[in-house]
Amino acid sequence: MKNIQDLPQKIKVKVRKLPKGKFFAELIEFGVFTEAENQEELFSLVYDLIYTYFDVSKNLRKNFYYV
Repeated sequence: MKNIQDLPQKIKVKVRKLPKGKFFAELIEFGVFTEAENQEELFSLVYDLIYTYFDVSKNLRKNFYYV
């Protein structure tokens, strides 16, 4: 796990569609991943993965946005 000071400006996310319609997202540079039931959930879970990995507190999360 990293600290918020290590949070990069850009993060590459590799997304694959799995059998039965699920999605798999991986932050390749950091060796972490998540799975989601649909695209809406995937977006939310990728953000959660980033925030958790970089230990971003809940009150600071609104200051970070990735596209």
